[in-house]
Amino acid sequence: ALSAYSIITFRELNLAIRSISAVDRETLRYADRLRDGLYTLIKFERKYVISEDKDFLDQFYETEKSFQRDLDLLKTLLDTAGNYERAALLREECEKYFIKVEEEAELVRDKTGYDKRDFEEEKQTLVDEVIGHLNALRETTEKVTDNRIRMSGEVGQEALRVIMITSVSSLVMAVLIAFFISRTIHRPVRLLIKGIKEIARGRFEKHLEIS
Repeated sequence: ALSAYSIITFRELNLAIRSISAVDRETLRYADRLRDGLYTLIKFERKYVISEDKDFLDQFYETEKSFQRDLDLLKTLLDTAGNYERAALLREECEKYFIKVEEEAELVRDKTGYDKRDFEEEKQTLVDEVIGHLNALRETTEKVTDNRIRMSGEVGQEALRVIMITSVSSLVMAVLIAFFISRTIHRPVRLLIKGIKEIARGRFEKHLEIS
């Protein structure tokens, strides 16, 4: 019973660790998707500013929708892990970038003269902030994942040790119980049978001993 309980507990522990690891893997995947998506957004908005071709702006908006969905999913993962601050900072920097792109797009649409270099520098600063947050998130998550893998191995070894100890203990206990039963039940029964046989042979001079 103890061994079975230990095995079940070990299984539950493994499932919990795998569940946490799955969140880490998804976090890394969405961080990479967002970084790639951001580079695609930059490509479209720069092409729009240079060419003033509305198709590039439409492509930017379509990519932005996908980017926002991935950002929402990443935020959910970070919230699940209790990393609320990083999720808030990442969303804040992304929103600033989108606002700046929209401001420039309005100026381009209205054919209003403006300092393109200033806008480019401001957008690049915001992009660098977002990429910095994503890289930091990836680095932190990888470290946490490595630590969890190491801890999982240590816990697994400890659980295996406990299972072995409980199994050996159960075996020893079973042997002791068998020995006790043999001493308290089997031996008296054998003596009783022997005594009955002696009586059957007509030997009444001995007392019947069963202990």
